[in-house]
Amino acid sequence: MDRDRACKWLLAISICVTALVYARLFYSPSHEEEKRSPPTARQMERLKKVRERAEKGDVNAQLGIGMMYQNGWGAEENKKEGDKWIQKAVDQYQKSAEKGDVEAQRTLGELYQHGRGVKRDLPSAVQFYRKAAEQGNARAQHNLGLMHNGGVGVKLDYAEAYKWYSLAAARGSKEAAHSCEMMSRHMTPEQIAEGENRAEAFGSKKETGKQ
Repeated sequence: MDRDRACKWLLAISICVTALVYARLFYSPSHEEEKRSPPTARQMERLKKVRERAEKGDVNAQLGIGMMYQNGWGAEENKKEGDKWIQKAVDQYQKSAEKGDVEAQRTLGELYQHGRGVKRDLPSAVQFYRKAAEQGNARAQHNLGLMHNGGVGVKLDYAEAYKWYSLAAARGSKEAAHSCEMMSRHMTPEQIAEGENRAEAFGSKKETGKQ
């Protein structure tokens, strides 16, 4: 009986200790209710300068200050204010993207992919990445390769991913060159050849279009 009682006490203590550990890890205020420190004087000065540019219509400043307010980066967290500025930026990016602005297209792709300031929309992200990628933007080409590589917002297609990685790497993207190398280790020779053929066909099409 004494031995059984001792075992029960040890089991109870073990359960209590485990519960306390999990409580500290997952339910402590440091994880759920952690309060950010108030912005410093330097951060407030930077916020003021960014806001001045944003109010003058600088789209990058509008996006920047929106992110600052949304996430409490160097500013008091204010979701409503953040949403307002990001929406202004998105409206400008949309107008520029419709006119063929490659940076606006690439930026919209990233915003839609990650749901930053807009509702996450992977097909729209792919659409904007493709527009910028087809104009030769290396970053958009690499991002589009990542989407095809993971089947995110688009059909999984290793050859298509390899194609975009290769094109971005040819434009000097070290990140794309690394992605291309890593991916080739898990592809069949036939898939690699198909990716290379697609990249070559895309390049030939671009050259023909310039003539």
